[in-house]
Amino acid sequence: MNKTTPNFQVDVRCFTFNQSKYITDTMNGFCMQQTNFPFICCIVDDASTDGEQEVIDEYLKENFDISDGSEAYKKETDYGYITYARHKTNRNCYFYVIYLKENHFSNPAKCMGVREGYLKTWRDSCKYEATCEGDDYWKNSTKIQKQYDFLESHPDYSVCSHVYDNYLENDGVFQKNRYFSKLPYITEGNFKYYKISLDNYWKYWVTQPLSCMVRAVENIQNTIPKDKYDRFYDVYYYYYFLKAGKGALLSDNMGVYRINNTGIWSSKAKEDRYLFKIKQALNVYIVENDERPLVVFSKVLTSLLYYYLSRCQISQAIGAIRNYGKLVPSKYLVKSMASLPYFCVYNLARKVYKILIK
Repeated sequence: MNKTTPNFQVDVRCFTFNQSKYITDTMNGFCMQQTNFPFICCIVDDASTDGEQEVIDEYLKENFDISDGSEAYKKETDYGYITYARHKTNRNCYFYVIYLKENHFSNPAKCMGVREGYLKTWRDSCKYEATCEGDDYWKNSTKIQKQYDFLESHPDYSVCSHVYDNYLENDGVFQKNRYFSKLPYITEGNFKYYKISLDNYWKYWVTQPLSCMVRAVENIQNTIPKDKYDRFYDVYYYYYFLKAGKGALLSDNMGVYRINNTGIWSSKAKEDRYLFKIKQALNVYIVENDERPLVVFSKVLTSLLYYYLSRCQISQAIGAIRNYGKLVPSKYLVKSMASLPYFCVYNLARKVYKILIK
């Protein structure tokens, strides 16, 4: 085994669980990347039970050099089984695959320290970190090279995203994200991009993990107060990177975000999605004393109230208003209710008024 480690410039972080149907598309997107630097893809299988690890094993055997005398190695740690290997033909592409011994997502308190450890291995040695989950994929072979070039030439930027399609798998339809065009557009030499800032970040969600590359630098990582959140989600992650620098969204369409019934987010019930989004916005508002997340809070609260009232669940709607009214300025509650359809307002108005004047 050659123990010389390449000078990796980008690490690709891929967490996946029970995505055996899709992980091959994801890995193909990694291996198709044409770069002038070596990059390493850290694929973490979170103790899948659907045969995903076997799919990854077969992919490694077919596409990576794991022969005796190669750079490849395997090892076991207390948390998982690791395989490191170099692609047979794309010599800048390396895989670092971890099969976890137990599911970490379901037990964040126990596994957070371990999780940070195996991410830190490559994050500390690379300039940039890209992300893609196991059911999404990249479709452009120059994706990470373009993002790398942008960040290299724009040192004041900490996040570089790009245009992507939504794929509605149940309908077999590709859909454009309507939010891209709402961002400020910039043409600058060879780069054409939309500008992302904290002022529009919460209004328009355009930073899906599959599209993002960030600066993997310690001074930014150390500003993120992960201990103040019960679980650290991507929406927090990119928020803190945008606090540290500027954000760009390249106009090139280079990936696909898959929407299906098996993903963690896609499989949530509608009410749970609303509550989850509200919780995320409130968490940042409380931790950072920043009212910008309350823009999305107000919008999602409208959807939640409509969900309750259209089902004649008036007590749930009143409970939501009472609970959230203790946490945020009343103007955001008023804005949410003002956006409701007339029949909802009619059912709620008198009881809500009594709550607000208490």
